[in-house]
Amino acid sequence: MDAASAGPGDEANPDSSYREAARRHGETVAEMEAEARRVEAGRLTTFVVGAVLGLLWNDLPVDPVFPIVGAVLFLSAFAVLVLRHRRLQRRLRRERAAHTLARVGLMRLGRQWPELHAALDDFGYHDPLLEPEAASDESHPYLQDLDLFGPASIRALLGPTPSATGSQTLRRWLMAPAPPEEVRRRQRVVRALADDVDGRTALTIEALLVDRVELDAWVRFRIWLDRPALIPDTIPAWSRQVAWVLPPVTLVLILAWWLGPLPVWPWLLSLTVQSFLALRWAEPLGAYFREAGSRSPGLRRHHPLFDAWERYETTEPTVEEFRAPLVRPGRPRASEEV
Repeated sequence: MDAASAGPGDEANPDSSYREAARRHGETVAEMEAEARRVEAGRLTTFVVGAVLGLLWNDLPVDPVFPIVGAVLFLSAFAVLVLRHRRLQRRLRRERAAHTLARVGLMRLGRQWPELHAALDDFGYHDPLLEPEAASDESHPYLQDLDLFGPASIRALLGPTPSATGSQTLRRWLMAPAPPEEVRRRQRVVRALADDVDGRTALTIEALLVDRVELDAWVRFRIWLDRPALIPDTIPAWSRQVAWVLPPVTLVLILAWWLGPLPVWPWLLSLTVQSFLALRWAEPLGAYFREAGSRSPGLRRHHPLFDAWERYETTEPTVEEFRAPLVRPGRPRASEEV
């Protein structure tokens, strides 16, 4: 279960805290959406003007230098606005996640099940434990009597569990007893996180932004991670160094030949060696990276989540136990490795 799933709120008066958070994040979302629209309009304007000046530089009734300079300036402004828009979209997605968390918290308190599921669907969150079929196991001694799972259930009263492994863990915890010491350990973690509203909210937001994938995809990915390394187990290590060195060397040799002081055969030889290595290792490299690409579910967005956990400060030993593998002494942090 994701540790941040409790959501924002003053424990004494969660309703007012959720309302304040929803109002604050809703206003920020509206402001950022308006800014995003302005940036999009600026992108379109600068691109069109820059493209027209670049295409018609020789046909305008002015010195060609002016439209060329104008095209460079407008297209440069377009590139700057593209980068700004990307950063804005990332911030906006986080604000929307915070706004959704606060709204869903209010809906959980008010038992507004249809509205709750609509808000989660709008954000793209899906949890199999909220589906009606999750409560269909009639052989379980108390699953249906207590309404553990389903659209209006104990599970729906809890906060989001963004990962597939989190959902699986939560299901296991709710459906089976645990030893007393394990129960006390979980309670200590809950007490520690309950007092840290901002910390667990930040962790939940980062978890919500990770692409949710099914559990079997993670299983296949874990199996792939345990496979032998491609270099040097299949491809000799020296070929990797050659692959790094030869391309810039070839470019320098081509430039030297083009300028005149060098004959043609050095860069042809360098290019031939590159081509031979590319053909020699094309099959294992292609298979390896195809498999890597298909078995890295949501991995690109995990580093902000790992980074949030790495920076999380806690005095609770069990929480620190969970965080410790991400920040092992003398090793790169998990967020950097990913």
